[in-house]
This record gives sequence, C-alpha cells and structure tokens, in this order.
Amino acid sequence: YILFYSLVQFVDIFFADRKALEFSNAHYFFWDLFVFVPLSVFITQSEPVRALNSAYPPTTLLNRKLVLSLFGNLALAAVFIYSVYALSYHRPTSVEVFEIQGAMPEDKDSTFYKECEGIFFITGMLNAWGALLFIKGYPFMQPAWRNYNLVGWVLLCTVVLFGVIYVRYLGVGYGLENLVNGAFRLLPGEVEFVHAYVVLTVLCVLVLFAYEKAAVNWLVGVTGRKHSK
Repeated sequence: YILFYSLVQFVDIFFADRKALEFSNAHYFFWDLFVFVPLSVFITQSEPVRALNSAYPPTTLLNRKLVLSLFGNLALAAVFIYSVYALSYHRPTSVEVFEIQGAMPEDKDSTFYKECEGIFFITGMLNAWGALLFIKGYPFMQPAWRNYNLVGWVLLCTVVLFGVIYVRYLGVGYGLENLVNGAFRLLPGEVEFVHAYVVLTVLCVLVLFAYEKAAVNWLVGVTGRKHSK
C-alpha cells in the first residue's frame, strides 16, 4: 500500500508537469494527513484469523504476487489517471479563465486549478480504497470489512472527496458561490466534464479490485505451476 501510494503520486506529478500545473498544499495535505496516515494506522489494526492453517507467508518482499499486484494495479491506475488528465488537456487553464474574466486573484498561488481537481479526486479515491485493495486477508488476517475503523475511514474519505468536487468545483453552477473559495464561472460542458472523471474514477476502483481479486490470483497460480515444472 505504501509503495502504491508513492508511485501513484509520482504518476500524478508526471502528468501535471506536462501542462505546467501544480498541486496545492491543500491537495498534499489531504492525501498525506487525512487519507494516508490514518489508513496506514488502521491497516495495522486488522486482526489475525481465528484458526491455524498450513499456509506460509511470503519469504521475500519482492515475491510474484506482490510484483504482479503492485505494478499491475499501478499500470491500470496510470491509464485512468491519464484519461482524466487528457479530458482537461485542451481546455483553458483556470488562470486563463480568470484572465478572460478580469478577476485574477492577487495571490496566484491560491488560484483554484480545476485541471488538478480531476487528478486530485481519482488519486484520493485510489489512496483511500487502496488500503482495502492491498490488505492481505485470508489466510493470515481477517477480511478487510471486519476492520471497522479502516472501512469507516475509507467511506469518510470518499464522502469528503465527493463533497469537495461537487461543492468546490460546481458550486457556482448550483448557486453556492459563498461556499466556494476562488470560484469562477463554469465554461460550457464543465458539468459534464466533472461527471466524466467521476465515472472514470469509480470505474478505475472497480477495475483495480477485479484485477487484484481475480487476475492476480490466477497469474500467481499459472506462474507457480510453470515454476514447479
């Protein structure tokens, strides 16, 4: 989970730099202190299984399952992050929109970069649900859903992320100007744009869980049989 978190953030910065965008301190604060740190603690609260079994834990850190799981999920996540990034690539930046409207804030560092919000949303969801994705579970630990603190915090992060997107980004469109700091008028098609990367994010999480729970186990079984021969 820690490796996945770090590599996903590297992918974020790689794509953002291609359009000379910067994530704000609030973005990193949310990812690091609100999502990553609590979930890293709650993962350790997962209890072991109640009965003994004959399974052995991995003897090396870079075993087949970890490599296939980590880099396979990272590749899939990168595809979806790029898809969200590509949606905004040909759109005017927030700075350009402010300049057109003649309402550029004096403090440009606090300017709301709407292009980063899509990547922020999908990364926040990946960081949150990744804790459930990579938790070991059977045969060594209780299922992830039995760790109520972990599941509760993942759901809280999800609610906060949706709230940030639909209030901060679409606040102007829904008459919530007073609740939005640095809001600007929506361009044509902006509502559909937000809905599009929300759908991409939900699809990304579902694809990663499908890969982890089905494809990884199958690939490990296939490579294991070939190795034994």
